Amino acid sequence: MNITDLEIKNYRSIDRLTVSNFKQFNLIVGENNSGKTSLLEAIQFCSGMPNGIFLNQMNIIRRLMNNDIYTAFHNLDASKPIVFSITANGKERRIDISSIKNPEITYNSREIVQNSSNHSANYNINVTRFDGKKYTVSYSPEQHLANSLYIPLANNAELQNSDKTIPSFFWTPDWAGYNYSNALSKLIINKKKEFVIGALREIDKNVQDIQLGANGGIFVDIGLPSLLPVTLMGQGIEKILAIITTISSIENGFVLIDEFENGLHHTSMENLWAVLFKLCEEQNVQLFVTTHSYECIESFINKAKDENQLAILRLERNSDNTHTAVNIGADAARQAIEQRWELR
Repeated sequence: MNITDLEIKNYRSIDRLTVSNFKQFNLIVGENNSGKTSLLEAIQFCSGMPNGIFLNQMNIIRRLMNNDIYTAFHNLDASKPIVFSITANGKERRIDISSIKNPEITYNSREIVQNSSNHSANYNINVTRFDGKKYTVSYSPEQHLANSLYIPLANNAELQNSDKTIPSFFWTPDWAGYNYSNALSKLIINKKKEFVIGALREIDKNVQDIQLGANGGIFVDIGLPSLLPVTLMGQGIEKILAIITTISSIENGFVLIDEFENGLHHTSMENLWAVLFKLCEEQNVQLFVTTHSYECIESFINKAKDENQLAILRLERNSDNTHTAVNIGADAARQAIEQRWELR
């Protein structure tokens, strides 16, 4: 399932943004605070099971620790709903998040919340599924405090339970410690380990094998007398392994990578792009990546087999505070890099 169009309203720094003509491989560029990370968050939220927990997790990653999602509203204005809409395979999935005005809502201590079974909802999350059917999920920070794994109740459980979501993975710069051992374990069980080893050899030719150890530890054979913990091979290799392993375990979905170049030396980017293009085609995975790196943009173009599969989108924040997505062709991107025009 490939996403072709996206609409965002009233989310983070974005008042309104419409993006069209996504391809299988999408590179998102733009200045700071132009909405790149918000775009990835919107895609992830709109394609998964809807609840406020994901937005709460995004707040934590952004170091917002208030356990509420009101900061997700544009200019902190919760009088207008957040709207996410994606179009995939010609069908639209839409999610509206609206604040419920309730003057009786109070924020109690964790102990009081945990001992109480009654919580007022602060937000309604209204879902229009790919098949056009609708349902609503309620969310409150208090319920999230009571149980961080809380599953919100829908006013139509059957609609919610049968909702079709898209397999996905969202890599953020602050999730360098992401535990991908479960994904690797499934690949080993399904006799797909060579899939990962072959991809890793494109990055490091010394890799001979990869093994799981106790407590989820991951060890790599690079020809030394003993296996080497992957954590000793550097953050870049660990990030590469995590991304490769995760993509290898996803089919017919998409992967979102924020700040692709983070932790990677520029010399490894071309090999990594070659691996990602190959893996994504084999797994039918759509890729969305943000970057500030000229080397990343250049290697993205150079390693593609078919430039028609590529989309380079520059998010721009206009003088009137609106946002625009500009499609940049591969030839124009090459010229911009050669002339060192500001593309990123």
